[in-house]
Amino acid sequence: MVDNDNLDTMLRRENNKNNGTDISVDDEQKFAAKYKIDHKRRYYPFTIVWTPVPIISWLFPHAGHLGIGKSDGSVKDFGRPYKILTDSLQFGRPLKYWILDPRLAKNGIKGWDDGIDDAGNVFCKRMNYVLVSNCHSHVSTALNHMQYNGRNDYNEHKLFWLFNKNCHYVSKWTFIRTWLPLTLIVSIITIIVLYFRTNVFDDLFD
Repeated sequence: MVDNDNLDTMLRRENNKNNGTDISVDDEQKFAAKYKIDHKRRYYPFTIVWTPVPIISWLFPHAGHLGIGKSDGSVKDFGRPYKILTDSLQFGRPLKYWILDPRLAKNGIKGWDDGIDDAGNVFCKRMNYVLVSNCHSHVSTALNHMQYNGRNDYNEHKLFWLFNKNCHYVSKWTFIRTWLPLTLIVSIITIIVLYFRTNVFDDLFD
């Protein structure tokens, strides 16, 4: 049986073959080794990463802050008004990530980096309004500039759904950390509701 990662590699190789740019197994392995992400070093080449935003992510675990990694592994994010941060995600270490393929960007790796730089030049002149003109807007603009996968119609809403559909948790602990706040909030509310409902019924039948 072929696992998802190997199947994805095979499909990409077949796609490259059809485009006349076949990549050998050795080249594929060298590429994978050179650009392998490293969570401990916060090395995230060609990767969109997610960190939780206090309160917002506690209530809505799918919502959070996004950054995008360049070929050198550095992560760019629109974390403050009029400023693009590098390797300094506004809300801590990434808990989720989505690895993309730079060969699907126009002009490959160079096009990937240029797209991120172009998006940075745009958003370093913008205010961050949280709900609009935000980190999702920044990353989707980068994907549009590099014409990732032949598309230039990405926006914050499409990116939100695509990321949550394709992302992976860094570890089991980051999964727990993502969902624990909401679980605690719901549990506390449930206990309070049940407590008062029980007391109300007790009063009625006394």
